[in-house]
Amino acid sequence: MTSCNLSVNHLVNVSETVVYTEDPSDPSKTLFKQEASVKCGESISRFANFVEDFFVQRFGDNAVKGRQGFENVLDRLMGQGETIKG
Repeated sequence: MTSCNLSVNHLVNVSETVVYTEDPSDPSKTLFKQEASVKCGESISRFANFVEDFFVQRFGDNAVKGRQGFENVLDRLMGQGETIKG
C-alpha cells in the first residue's frame, strides 16, 4: 500500500509505503514494514533540512502509536487483549 499527501505537496511531499508479507518462519503470522520519504519543495529550500527532520520525527512518533493501536485491535479481536488505554 502506498500513499502520499495531496495538500501542500508543492511545499512538502511525503510518500509512505506499507508492506504486509507472510512471515517465512510462521505462515500464521504477518510481517509489517513501513517506510516514508520526505522531500521539501524548492520554495522552502532554505528550511528543507529542518522541515524534513521535523516530518520524519513526527512520522516515527505517529507510526509507533498507529502500530500499538493496530496491535491492540488485533489482540482484542483474537480475544487475547486488554482494554485499549486512552
